[in-house]
Amino acid sequence: MEGTGALSTRTFFTEEITVDGTNGVKYITIHDHHLIAAGVGDNLNNVYYSVYNDPNNFTGTGAGSVQISDKIQGIKGFRTDLIVFAENSIHKLININDANNIRIDPITENVGCLSGYSIQEIAGDLIFLAPDGLRTVAGTSRIGDVELGTVTKAIQPIITELAENVNEYIINSVVLRDKSQYRLFYSDTDLTNVSQKGIIGTLRPNGFEWSETLGIEVTAINSGFNNNGIEKFFHGDTDGYVYTHDFGDNFDGAAVDARYQTPNYDYGDLGTLKTLHYIKLSIGPENEVQPTLRVRFDYDSNETPQPDDYILDSVPAPSLFGSALFGTAKFGASEQPLVRLALQGSGYSNSFRVLTNDTNAPYTINGLYIDYIPSGRR
Repeated sequence: MEGTGALSTRTFFTEEITVDGTNGVKYITIHDHHLIAAGVGDNLNNVYYSVYNDPNNFTGTGAGSVQISDKIQGIKGFRTDLIVFAENSIHKLININDANNIRIDPITENVGCLSGYSIQEIAGDLIFLAPDGLRTVAGTSRIGDVELGTVTKAIQPIITELAENVNEYIINSVVLRDKSQYRLFYSDTDLTNVSQKGIIGTLRPNGFEWSETLGIEVTAINSGFNNNGIEKFFHGDTDGYVYTHDFGDNFDGAAVDARYQTPNYDYGDLGTLKTLHYIKLSIGPENEVQPTLRVRFDYDSNETPQPDDYILDSVPAPSLFGSALFGTAKFGASEQPLVRLALQGSGYSNSFRVLTNDTNAPYTINGLYIDYIPSGRR
């Protein structure tokens, strides 16, 4: 091995832990000073817990197991309780350090979890994939009580397709804390015909905003903090590579195809013809960007003239104090510039699509303002 830099090494120790005979374990977590195991061999309804402060010992004083009447799909600590996700129900394990009062209490007998690998904690809530969508387990105002809520009604067709075919996918998920994002990836288990999809939920003050990703094969994903306390994300694929996740402006050197699509707007009156005057787009670029705007009238009707695409080549990169370079950055460039663009064409309704296919910096569409002129009724 040749090199001029110092070689840094670390030593890791491994140990085999016996939970229940020779059976394998599918789900593990740490909760209240215990190592918790579930999905064990032919005891798929059991939750096992180790001795207090001794994760290697599942047979000593303080260790034990509890059983529920449903196949366990995942486990996750939530405040002082351990939430047990099963196929058709959800429970919580309480009093784990009190051998006389430890018990399993049901949260619901009507909602189950489709994949333990979809369970993550974000903003103090647990989120998981249920048959009717992504749901959260949230704490209510009553001490020790919880409530369930659905957060994916806006993308219900995508979630329904995923839920109905969940056994055909490899499910993985991760939370990006600095972006308040929950990301769930699902790839086809038939590795000769891989379908590489994912959904991203960004938590806003009014709830989650959702988008869809294509082309990222994720067979495993995780996050951790480096020596500087900075969180890093990594994912792997079936080719055996480990990638730095959410870093850079390309897909392993390839251009990123990004699209933002609005609904079809009729502005409250489908019977009135509207001539578009101009649009104002609020864009949050991280650096120089050049997105394309596409306008389509009357649900992209072949009977309505459709204008050519517009190139937004006047989006100034933000000039931030402490990072902008004199002679390079544009003085006074806003962090969230408002771009005005004159439009052509008319119709009874119209939609907008902002798209890029390049290796430029990321950007955010914050909102848009449309000015139009009513020009008659049919």
